Amino acid sequence: MLVRESTVHVSKRDSRIRAEVKPRDDEVGSEEVRDRLCRRDNSQVEAVLERGGEAVGVFGWAAGGVIPVLHLESGPHAVLVMRGPDAPSRPDTLSAASGVAETEVELLHPHRVSLREGVEEVVIATDDGWVFPIVPGHRSVINEAVDESVKGWMEADAGNRECVGPQPAPFPSRRSSTPAALQALGDDIVEVEVGSERRRCHGLLVFDFETNSIDVMNALEIDLQDVSVDGLRLFDGEVLGEKMLNRELFVFRVEELAQSAGNGPLTARRRYRGGKAWDGNEWVVPEAGRPVTVEAPLSPTAIESVAPIAKRFDGQS
Repeated sequence: MLVRESTVHVSKRDSRIRAEVKPRDDEVGSEEVRDRLCRRDNSQVEAVLERGGEAVGVFGWAAGGVIPVLHLESGPHAVLVMRGPDAPSRPDTLSAASGVAETEVELLHPHRVSLREGVEEVVIATDDGWVFPIVPGHRSVINEAVDESVKGWMEADAGNRECVGPQPAPFPSRRSSTPAALQALGDDIVEVEVGSERRRCHGLLVFDFETNSIDVMNALEIDLQDVSVDGLRLFDGEVLGEKMLNRELFVFRVEELAQSAGNGPLTARRRYRGGKAWDGNEWVVPEAGRPVTVEAPLSPTAIESVAPIAKRFDGQS
């Protein structure tokens, strides 16, 4: 967690929030920093977001994430990550691929956090190899993310890095490239001040009052229109220490996800772990994979992102 003294001004619907980020320490990923931030009382901000008005609070900045939307043969499908039982926040929930700023540039450009985390955490492969998404203007961000996730899986494949859970599928050595686009999911406005620098951007801003963070949420659209849902191989690229976390990834039809979100169990088209279709206990051949009922709740970032994604792709599922 990168910590710098900064001020974030947020305009969301009829609310105006000034979020102050206080300097705490210089450690990246410090549990003490996270714990102290979580104990902050931002109930006034929560109330203002519901009724409108103005408020001041203390939040972590910057956090961001994406929901990858894969344009497959059968239409748009969204990918969500199952957070593990030991996750530092929101354990055992289905979440967007998300994380926090690691550089001062990312503090001023939170969409870079979203893109980096999306490419790191959801590694896509097909029969043509692992997929390098080409997002205009963001090649350096994607190269950085790929260097973390793809390199990690290649090292695990060679036996040079540990992997949590069951033995994954062999990681493909070939690379394929495909067009992709990072899409904002809302018109909330945020102005960030870090030192003498100031930056204004817009998007969907999600306040998480369990972690006292503000997430900038996006969709990462990836063109895979020649690929079926059974032709996918998904890997979790998140690294903890020196281990690949190898978490479960779920693929949903966008329309079905929107209809079920917040209304009971979800139905996923496929469930993957370590590059193979997975039923929760053992590997299954993709063609035999059937829709999966998912009892886990959605994280706040996922809940608020689903509706604008569904609206964007209405009628395409």
